[in-house]
Amino acid sequence: MPVHQPTRVTRRFLVIVVLLLCVVRVPVQPISANFAQPKFDPSAQFGNHEGGVIGAQFNHDESRLLSWSYDDTARVWDTENGDQLLILQHKNNVTGARWNTNESQILTRSDDTTAQVWDAATGEKRLTLDHHAPVKGATWNGDESKILSWAEDGTVQVWDALTGERLLEVRHDDGVVGARWNAAESKILSWAEDGTVQVWDTSTGDMLVVAAHDSFVVEAAWNSDETQILSRSWDGTARVWDATTGAARLTLTHQRDVNVAVWNGIESKILTCASDAVVRVWDAKTGEALFTKKHGGYVLGASWNRRETHVLAWSDDGAIILWDTATGEAGFTAQHGDWVSGARWNADESQILSWSGDLTVQVWDVATGRSLLTMTHAEPII
Repeated sequence: MPVHQPTRVTRRFLVIVVLLLCVVRVPVQPISANFAQPKFDPSAQFGNHEGGVIGAQFNHDESRLLSWSYDDTARVWDTENGDQLLILQHKNNVTGARWNTNESQILTRSDDTTAQVWDAATGEKRLTLDHHAPVKGATWNGDESKILSWAEDGTVQVWDALTGERLLEVRHDDGVVGARWNAAESKILSWAEDGTVQVWDTSTGDMLVVAAHDSFVVEAAWNSDETQILSRSWDGTARVWDATTGAARLTLTHQRDVNVAVWNGIESKILTCASDAVVRVWDAKTGEALFTKKHGGYVLGASWNRRETHVLAWSDDGAIILWDTATGEAGFTAQHGDWVSGARWNADESQILSWSGDLTVQVWDVATGRSLLTMTHAEPII
């Protein structure tokens, strides 16, 4: 395991956790003077959402924060002084939001059955894209001339991003969980609660490929050359499919819901973890299990480090463990008081940021396992 010198909490980590905590106005533990200082005043008072904050993201220069909430709004904040700049009002939970490339527009999606486009300077509504059930996702294409959206009504739709005209509609037999274009935007890959993964021709709407799990499909993705599709499901499997024929190439079996399935950088291995408390690395050609480790509870997430020598995994027993994939040994370990919702490295992988149902966000030193920073919420962090 790489040895790192003890380091201070990095600026971006501190910016992220302080801003998100300020947005929801929860108590923060004192910050030691030896931590790196953010580029705004942490004592700046941010306004409230009136319901739980679902998510947030910075703009490119981190001068603005976009947040979305169960209070039926997305909001834009000035990160220098905490001022609320925009309120974008839906009629139900706002479950996602994003800026376009030049940050002149904001695309939101909501349980009110719409995706909407807003002027990012004025907050004026420019487009309303109507589904017939809660919208689960919406995104622009590469040149932002079109918008792809999908919903619990079973539809995947493509819209003209200037006029709002519906250009394409295809349909699953149950709610659509996710969708994405291929690189050339000639195809759309979608996956759904009906247990299927489907590929569609964007010019005709024809279904080109269908592949079936035995239950709800949580995620699917093409590999880099778009010859294979990797999907994961509540049926306890991750599967690799031929992207042209839909034939199954590999079935990677866990005993319960698969929570992560992802190729490594050169697509020679697949990392999975599941609610059977197991994290596993597989040979992506043969399906052989190369590495298997068991946690004390459901493994809720896992990721490789950049060199793919270690796997960071976290579970509902509060544990965060950094596994050496060559030796199988646990290096860094940390413990929250309840389930761990997520964890990520900082840029140089010397620190780990984690958040938990124990109401805390913590920053850990990888070399020592010591907690460098703890911030406390008033509600569980998801």
